[in-house]
Amino acid sequence: MDNPDINDLIERVADENDADLYLYAGPVTYRAEREFNQTLRTNRSRKNAFCILTTYGGSADVAYQIVRSLQRFYSSGKFILFVDSICKSAGTLIAMGANGIVMSDTAELGPLDVQVLKPGELGELVSGLTPAQALETLRDALFASFEFYFLNLRERSQGQIATRTAAELAVELAVGSFKPIYEQFDPMRLGENERSVAIARAYGNRIKTENVKDDSIEALIKGYPSHGFVIDRDEAGQLFNCVRSPTESESLLAAALRPACEQALAWPSPVIRCIKVQSHDTSSQADCDSEQETEHSDEAGESGTANPDAVEPPDDGSAGEYGETDGGGHN
Repeated sequence: MDNPDINDLIERVADENDADLYLYAGPVTYRAEREFNQTLRTNRSRKNAFCILTTYGGSADVAYQIVRSLQRFYSSGKFILFVDSICKSAGTLIAMGANGIVMSDTAELGPLDVQVLKPGELGELVSGLTPAQALETLRDALFASFEFYFLNLRERSQGQIATRTAAELAVELAVGSFKPIYEQFDPMRLGENERSVAIARAYGNRIKTENVKDDSIEALIKGYPSHGFVIDRDEAGQLFNCVRSPTESESLLAAALRPACEQALAWPSPVIRCIKVQSHDTSSQADCDSEQETEHSDEAGESGTANPDAVEPPDDGSAGEYGETDGGGHN
């Protein structure tokens, strides 16, 4: 393809997928679901939806609402998700509601372990699975400690200490060693964390499509060692049935939008657009707005789409919801 202009790329991608094209870049924050819903309502014209998503994550509640809107407006067609770079946490939850996923070579999804505020630390997040995993580790260590004391008592006493006595002594020694550690756990906090983890599972089960393989939800919640673990296209193929590479047109369109998308990752609220081509007799630019006069700037460049250098950050004062109802949050 020899240097196609952006209008041509938009038309090609839309025609290839028989889809309306949407862009969501930035945090998955409260109130974004309303703007996204209105964008879909105003611009729906084709059978399918093709959404380019770039996000570190945010609110699981909002992610659920975004997917529901896509599934509702395009119930007779498909929702295709295109991940060009970062689509973590709540972004991965959105992926579970897609009928197909397109991933560039360097694209990455992430685990769904919920991120909660770390006690005693200002703004520092930790996986909601950490306390439960700590308890599992302690349980194994406690049993190993009991076994060590019991066998040593029996062996070193050369059978002079009865089995029952050795067991009682081993219990006392093991429990005495671990009691101070167990006393540091707050049962209420453990319950809160478990309920937070259950959010991603409950939403995932409600919005998942036939594209999600069996046991993928549990794998995304508990199967990865860190929240920042990279789930690339090959790994995603183990979790989803339909994961493919982008076409040439899709790759070129993503490359044109990439600077603006990556810039939006640092803003407090997302950039939401419907990507359309305007008739050349009215404008030589692509209409990349949400058909709402939102707070987002919507200047178009000479190439026919939103000029990455001209896109201004939203100025609504909102902050990302990287907290307790997050289905995963910012790393």
